[in-house]
Amino acid sequence: MLNFEIEEFVKENKNGKEAWTKDAINLGKRFIQHLIATDNQLSGKVTKTVQPEWVDNLEFEIEKVQTLIKKIDNSQEQIKKFTEQSNQFKNELIEENSLKDLLFESGKPLEITVIKGLEILCYKAENYDDGELELDKIITSPENDRFIGECEGKDNKAIDISKLRQLSDEINEDFEKNDYPEEAFGLLFGNSQRLFVPADRSEFFTAKCLSAAKRRNIGLILTTDLFKVCKYLSENKNIPFKKKCRKAIKNGIGGVITFP
Repeated sequence: MLNFEIEEFVKENKNGKEAWTKDAINLGKRFIQHLIATDNQLSGKVTKTVQPEWVDNLEFEIEKVQTLIKKIDNSQEQIKKFTEQSNQFKNELIEENSLKDLLFESGKPLEITVIKGLEILCYKAENYDDGELELDKIITSPENDRFIGECEGKDNKAIDISKLRQLSDEINEDFEKNDYPEEAFGLLFGNSQRLFVPADRSEFFTAKCLSAAKRRNIGLILTTDLFKVCKYLSENKNIPFKKKCRKAIKNGIGGVITFP
């Protein structure tokens, strides 16, 4: 058994955190050297004798060796720094690339990305669950318009009336439960035929879905259209355009929303 849990090997650094002492680091380096030497001998790479501990005594130190050790330590620090920076860039890449979920996802991943897209348009969007009433999204605009949203993704079909019927029921329940003077508007975010290239998709919403949306005053938004808007806004700071998009959603209630 190897025991490195030795009290003298740990001290408090300038930041008040625990850190290895110089003796502990030197022991660690020697331990690694022994492992490498043992591996080399067992694999037949070299036939040198494993270096004894006393060789590291100060009287046998070589100045250039110490200089090289410092250079190696500095290099390791730089590697650590660049690795952390690289990991940060990777996380940012994943976050930015998640907008593409609007093109092909369904279920919870689609819901999450729709919320992100709405936030890009300056809406406040969040899931709602008070134990009695559970809603996909409560959406509020800077103009104080209030919406209830639902998402639906279909592999190779158009969005049908079933999810719109569910959304209509949620709007009624929300109106009965809360003290708002008017019903919230409904928004159905549809990703129809999601496994096809967007240009090859044909029917987005069924005729019944379109008819019911008009009758129940619910807006229909294609997530592929929302992607185009969000892609543009991620590359261009255009606040007036965001306002135009919100206006298009408000004015387009009752049919398929057409963005500017």
